[in-house]
Amino acid sequence: MESNIPYINAETSALVDKELMGSYNYSIDQLMEIAGLTVAKVVNNEFILKLKSSKEKNIKIITLCGPGNNGGDGLVASRYLKEFGNNVEIFYPKKNTKNPLYTRLITQCENYEISINEKIYEKKEDYEKIFEQSDIILDALFGFSFKGEIREPFKTIITAMKKFENKIISIDIPSGFDIDKGNIFDTFIPMGLVSLTLPKLCSKNFGGVHYLGGRFVPKKLFEKFNLKCDELYKNCDDLYVKI
Repeated sequence: MESNIPYINAETSALVDKELMGSYNYSIDQLMEIAGLTVAKVVNNEFILKLKSSKEKNIKIITLCGPGNNGGDGLVASRYLKEFGNNVEIFYPKKNTKNPLYTRLITQCENYEISINEKIYEKKEDYEKIFEQSDIILDALFGFSFKGEIREPFKTIITAMKKFENKIISIDIPSGFDIDKGNIFDTFIPMGLVSLTLPKLCSKNFGGVHYLGGRFVPKKLFEKFNLKCDELYKNCDDLYVKI
């Protein structure tokens, strides 16, 4: 299936999102809810259930959320993962308090009794101790619109993540990657990746476990951008497929 899927660049990714929230009249809330649920289903069904079969203890998930839409996807995913019966803790070092959408998402997580840690640690070793105690690190720090240098407090977090690549599942793209150029800051390579809408160009040579999810893009929108995706979800009745 890999060879039949186009990888889209920054320009096409932005145009598809613009169309979805323009001509197709999706709200950002709807897209975030579908994306978060998709990520949660992938993490739970494809990773956690396998871990549970090989471990006697409860599985601990840490979700690392940034202040943008990728972080919003992480908040929604965390809520569903908790609903699925998992132990989830959110690290939110730069909480978005300006946008009412994120205020609602945070309140929802709190109502599910999900711990939200806003503390910023100065040393990567402090994050490493936390990551050491987790089974899965859900990376929702930066999405495909990330540009420029990785700044604090995220630089220290991402530096600490490199030691735990075998625990990391990234949402859409690994945090800190340039959507077109890839891992230009030599950060980390996650064990798993859940691409949304379509895989981004930076993931073309990704060697980990790769899933594609969302299913919120109408066929005629793919056709508008000449994206040949007829076989994308053939014989699939779920929100995601493995690629």
